[in-house]
Amino acid sequence: MTTPEVEYLAKYNVDPIFEGAIKGLSTEKPDNVGKWMVAYLNGEKEAASKTTGGSVDWLMEKGVSEMLEKVVGELSEKKPADPKAWLVEYFSKCASCDRDGPLPDIEDMTQPKVFCKGPIPANVVAGQTYYWCACGYSTNQPFCDGTHRDINKRYGTNFAPKPFKATSTGEESFCGCRRSEDPVLCDYTHLDLPDDVGGREPVVTDFKNYKVLSTEAHSHDTTLLTVQAEDEKGETLDASYHFSWKLGGKTRPYTPVAYDPATGKVQLLIKMIPGGAVSPKVKDLKVGDSVELKGPSPGEYYCEGKHSVVVLLGGGSGLTPLLQVMQDAVKEQRNIELHLLYSNKTTKDMLWKNEIQKMRVAHPEIIKSVTHHITREEGEGG
Repeated sequence: MTTPEVEYLAKYNVDPIFEGAIKGLSTEKPDNVGKWMVAYLNGEKEAASKTTGGSVDWLMEKGVSEMLEKVVGELSEKKPADPKAWLVEYFSKCASCDRDGPLPDIEDMTQPKVFCKGPIPANVVAGQTYYWCACGYSTNQPFCDGTHRDINKRYGTNFAPKPFKATSTGEESFCGCRRSEDPVLCDYTHLDLPDDVGGREPVVTDFKNYKVLSTEAHSHDTTLLTVQAEDEKGETLDASYHFSWKLGGKTRPYTPVAYDPATGKVQLLIKMIPGGAVSPKVKDLKVGDSVELKGPSPGEYYCEGKHSVVVLLGGGSGLTPLLQVMQDAVKEQRNIELHLLYSNKTTKDMLWKNEIQKMRVAHPEIIKSVTHHITREEGEGG
């Protein structure tokens, strides 16, 4: 049984509009997505919308996939009589913003959002300047992603990121509650916050030893690594989470494709990047070896109670956080409909294909559709 949201999207043939937008945006890579979308919706970008598509990495890096996903969700909830006119008005309003897209629902803007009651660890490089998120609404915690600009315009606030210049290379503990006196680094003010103050669970700050159970090739350039906490006790988790991996003096974040808190077993899909800090060393791991992981650290991909229909847009290894949304919806039997649009250069780059298909067959009432988009002909180089 389809929901009113799905019926609305089908009635007005909305999916092809966004599929064309994805192809055009990934090809042209505009500086201002809002202005480009207005031109596209007004028929000025028809040729671009018929291309085979361009850089999936650009869509993910710039947050365009996430932004379009949110727009589809908002459109399906509001159900305007003229969806194209609504979209033109929407993107016209955000055409002057540095970060396009819908804003979170905000009840009290007298204080920044308490993202989590604890520090947020992040790796920094000596001499580089980082901009800490002061509003608490960034999806790139603990750093700014520009969301504050839209919040300031709509709510009349004056949030601005705080610069932090690293004096040494390594890990710093940034303030997650936005109440530190500093205010960039954690000073443990979160310990004095009242119990009724919101915020996610603290980020796990200690590395633990995990034993390698297996390594196996998953695709031509990815390896599936299975490890288990040596104390066989995992941490509880949100619907969205990641682990940090320390190897050879380097630390990198990875989003698991599977995690069992009861046993501490974690599965990671590692994309082999030549010259990378961590991935080239994976092939040298043997069963029984020990690796250092920290987590799970909470992410921002969750949709419980927010939307009844969600379109998940991802490319390549950017599939992993979307998998977590799907897995959580299935496990908890969320009252939600999910539509996955997954883009890759070629079919051999597709990840977790069989597992996604099994999930869709087993839970058709939740995983409503899975669409694969290939941007390059098989055998085409470059």
